[in-house]
Amino acid sequence: MREWSCMRRGFHPDGDSIPINVDPFNVKDETPTDTELRRIVRTRLKRGRAGGASQIKAEHIIDWLDGAELEDEDPDHNVGAGEKWQLFVELIQEIWVTGRIPTQMLWVVIVLIPKGSGDEWGIGLLDPIWKVIECLIDDRLNLIRFHDCLHGFVRQRGCGTADLM
Repeated sequence: MREWSCMRRGFHPDGDSIPINVDPFNVKDETPTDTELRRIVRTRLKRGRAGGASQIKAEHIIDWLDGAELEDEDPDHNVGAGEKWQLFVELIQEIWVTGRIPTQMLWVVIVLIPKGSGDEWGIGLLDPIWKVIECLIDDRLNLIRFHDCLHGFVRQRGCGTADLM
C-alpha cells in the first residue's frame, strides 16, 4: 500500500520497505451492535452537557435507552417505548455501513468565549451522537496492543511514536 501510494505520486522508494516486527492486529470494524451502543451510552454519556445544533442532549439519548429497556422488560405495557432508541441505533449503523452522514449532523454551534485580551476563543458544541461514535471508535482502538517499547492510546501518554507502526 505504501509503495503504491508513493508511486502514484511519481515517487519511487529506494531500498526495502520498513520491516514490521510485531504481529498485525485486526481492529474491530463491524457495524456497532445494539448491545455495544447501550454500554457506551450507559457508561460514557453524562447528563447536564450542552447540546449541539440539533438540540439533542445526552439526557435525551439516555431517556431513549431507558424506554427501550422498559419495553424489553415488559413489552405488553410499554409498547413503543423503545422506538426512538431503535431509530438512534439504526442511524449510527447506517452511518457506519455507508459512510454517509446526514447534512444536519455536520452542523456545529460555535460559541465565542471572551478572552481577557479582548479576543474571543471559539468552541464547537457537538451533538452527543458524535460522542457515542467517538467513544465507540476509542473503545475499539484501546484494544490494540503495541510493542512494549512503544505506547499509545494510554492515558497520560502520547502516541506519536506508536502510530509509526
